[in-house]
Amino acid sequence: MRNHFCHFEIEKAIMELPTLILVTRDTVIQQQILAHFKKTFQLTFCNSLEDCYEQCREGEFDSILVDLRFLLSGGHQEDHLLDKIQSAAPETEIILLTEEECPEILERRVACTSMMHIKGFASEAELLLEIDSCLNPEEKVVVTQSMVLNASLGATA
Repeated sequence: MRNHFCHFEIEKAIMELPTLILVTRDTVIQQQILAHFKKTFQLTFCNSLEDCYEQCREGEFDSILVDLRFLLSGGHQEDHLLDKIQSAAPETEIILLTEEECPEILERRVACTSMMHIKGFASEAELLLEIDSCLNPEEKVVVTQSMVLNASLGATA
């Protein structure tokens, strides 16, 4: 009986974590975000914006991080899907990750909505800090030696 109670408490604690969808095909970024945020967010991974849209239609999520660094269409198809995601989940915080040179259509979407935008990053540690500051704007985030070490190990693996 005691074990059942502990299991219930663990499930309850997991269910109370804020939810984050990560949309990326980059396995290094997936691993870094999983390692960094697994204790503070309930993570869902999607390989495409289409998958993310389906997730948003089926449930509520607190935040979505969309990796749009590698675009094939110049951003038009992604912009259309982001519009659908915003309509399906209007209260969800969306963070776009793009290259420094971002297509104008996506720049316009960020400027005209409440989306946040991370443009380029020098390292995985820098990216994690940027994501932290977007997801937890009231907290001052400090780079720890383990974050830098984890990011550098992940980049060489």
